[in-house]
Amino acid sequence: QLIKEKLLDLLGKEEEDGSHDENVSTCDPVPNHSESLSHTVTVPLQAPLGALEEIAC
Repeated sequence: QLIKEKLLDLLGKEEEDGSHDENVSTCDPVPNHSESLSHTVTVPLQAPLGALEEIAC
């Protein structure tokens, strides 16, 4: 289910870039941190996951 949400968010990120941003931008230690990374609009999608984690928090 998380993968489905991530794909939907990646596809429609421009349309709903602010809907989930408030919930995941708090950088809480959650196991699905990769989902929160998909919501960081300022980070390019082709950037490495390591760089995404550093910028996200």
